[in-house]
Amino acid sequence: MEEIKKVKNIVIGAGPAGRLGSFELGKLGEETLLIERKYIAGTCLNEGCMVVCALTDISRFIKIFKRYNEIGFIDGNISIDYKSACDNIKKTQIMLRRLNQEENESVNNNVIYGEASVEINEEDKILVKVKLDNTNVLQRENVKNKNCTIYEAEKSFDSYWCKAIYSKYRWSRICFDKQ
Repeated sequence: MEEIKKVKNIVIGAGPAGRLGSFELGKLGEETLLIERKYIAGTCLNEGCMVVCALTDISRFIKIFKRYNEIGFIDGNISIDYKSACDNIKKTQIMLRRLNQEENESVNNNVIYGEASVEINEEDKILVKVKLDNTNVLQRENVKNKNCTIYEAEKSFDSYWCKAIYSKYRWSRICFDKQ
């Protein structure tokens, strides 16, 4: 049987709620493990808003350039390299992921990447099994090259569903956005 590591707080999901919740726990001096399946900082940074906003800014720049050209403020032509724009968006995402991870680690939180599953065993203990993602460049050396790891949590928070998972005897002190 694999060694079970005990952790006071486990936050599953490093989107806005999980990242901020785990950061606040760390600031309070609470031992906290943040588990993210894919990329820290959630959909907005990695797949949604930021990507759309960056492309919108490019199209806005082109429109403004054309307008300034029409009224004589600027004389010339521009061309946009879409591949280069996308490459720079990806570089920015990587930099922001690193900053988000460093921010959480600055309050002594541990951040790992992988698919988490939660169960409450027959002894009413919260067990979180993580199938580790060793392809993630931000995965820390202390867990790299392992397939999975198991944690026992005093408290576990699933930030995706924004609710605490609790045992029969222990209620959480933290609530995220919605129930």
